[in-house]
Amino acid sequence: PLTPLDLKIDLSGAVVYCKGSASASIDAEAIGGLGNYVYTLLDGNGVMVRPAQPTGYFDLLPKGVYVVRVDSGDCQFDSASVTINEPDTTLSVSSAITDVSCFAGNDGKIVITASGGTGVIKYAISPNLNMFDDKFVFDRLVAGWYKVLVQDENSCFQLLDLEVKEPEVLTAKVVGPIIQEICDGDNDGGFTIEISGGRPPYSVSLDNETGIYTPVTGTQHT
Repeated sequence: PLTPLDLKIDLSGAVVYCKGSASASIDAEAIGGLGNYVYTLLDGNGVMVRPAQPTGYFDLLPKGVYVVRVDSGDCQFDSASVTINEPDTTLSVSSAITDVSCFAGNDGKIVITASGGTGVIKYAISPNLNMFDDKFVFDRLVAGWYKVLVQDENSCFQLLDLEVKEPEVLTAKVVGPIIQEICDGDNDGGFTIEISGGRPPYSVSLDNETGIYTPVTGTQHT
């Protein structure tokens, strides 16, 4: 007598870990019947999802309800419904960058805002992308390109390429003639400076680094 046709189903991979992805699998093995098995994957409504194939392994599946059908030539057998679930929310990530304030400075900052996904979200920044922390603020950064890896407990991740910029070197030079004082005490001398680099708007102070700074309109001050 023939052993009745049946299916052993391995559902260890029947889950989608990242919302919206197609990463689940169903592994079915037929027993009984005449052999020469052919497997077909159906959805919960009996509509074919994958055509007939010689093995019972179906991968790259999104969430949904599935039925594995096996045909051994003499008989046909359908498995019980298999439900593949996924997380409720997608891992969502955004960033805010504070550029370096002065040329060659190290006060740049990257702030990551992440939500969704599954469980605790961890963060890593280049060159140490294998060192995760729950810290989502990266400060004391010099100018340059950084990779930031954001990952949840299911290893769903987003990799960001972010640039921290810096201004050009702040420079100032005297332009035009230097006007000399005509008579002692007249206070009618003068000169004009042209400013470039740094971060406008500019302000200047004469002979006092900590003194009162006067705003500059444009890039020249007389």
